[in-house]
Amino acid sequence: MNDAARQVRTTFEQLKKQHPTQCLQLKHIRNNYYIHYITSQLDKQRHKTVKHSEHIGKITQNGIYIPKKSNIHESKREAHEYANATLVHNLLSDVETILKESNMPHYQDIIAAATIKAIAPSPIRLLQTRWEKFYFSKNTLANLQEKHISNLLKDAGGNIARWYDLFSKPPSETNLLLYDLTTIFTHSQSLKFAEKGYNPNHQYQNQIGVIMAFNCKDHLPVVMDVFYGSMKDISTIRDFVQRLPEAQNRSLGFILDRGFSLYELLNDFKAQKISYVVPLKKNFTLLKVEDLKWKGAFLYRDSLLGGELADVSLGALCF
Repeated sequence: MNDAARQVRTTFEQLKKQHPTQCLQLKHIRNNYYIHYITSQLDKQRHKTVKHSEHIGKITQNGIYIPKKSNIHESKREAHEYANATLVHNLLSDVETILKESNMPHYQDIIAAATIKAIAPSPIRLLQTRWEKFYFSKNTLANLQEKHISNLLKDAGGNIARWYDLFSKPPSETNLLLYDLTTIFTHSQSLKFAEKGYNPNHQYQNQIGVIMAFNCKDHLPVVMDVFYGSMKDISTIRDFVQRLPEAQNRSLGFILDRGFSLYELLNDFKAQKISYVVPLKKNFTLLKVEDLKWKGAFLYRDSLLGGELADVSLGALCF
């Protein structure tokens, strides 16, 4: 085999590797080398398989592949999604700024994944394909490959202290927090936080606890965290206060539901000088009625609830 034929053969083998699913054939005709795409199709009338050969290009003596010219005009224009993706991206601009200023690793990947989840929730393996359809992906460097995002989510879940510190930084006109706890029922064997516990419906089952705390003024999240399903509400909020950066030096306030109206927790709040608003129980004794200037019945949304504060079950205990 001479040098020219060797170069042609090398180029042909490279083409076969680039198109592993296609059947390519090299034909030598009058000192020219042509590439043909071979397919087969069943001829129902003749009851036999017919071979089809399509010329797709040639290889020069120097081993250069020249594709066959097509009469079809191919446009270089691309269609991208603009409106919805741009709207969501703009709504996340404040969060993106916080992540960037905090030197959060891969913050652009986090924002890109959040944008997709808000518009059309997709499996992790499809995030990159979905991302490339957005217009602003052309100007944003984001890596949403499946393996990378999996490692990123694993790191994010394992370093919860980083998120507590991050979301405690944005300035706000108020430190009053909306705090609530919900439970998620699960049969998964791989979730370490899944434990037996009572849900709001008093059902004893495998579950995980999720806390959510938002700033009352601008509704920005302070933190979202996951707890063992067996943990009681009082334990979750104590852990939350301990993790919150500089919690002891901040004038915090909580709005809580009836499940948190416990003597032990409210005494802790009092010792830490943390303000709170919580629904009363009828037998609650922390509130000293004699110290309040109570006049007339208690009204809530123009409805009469009771004539004596001690008997009002929907009242609010505030400090």
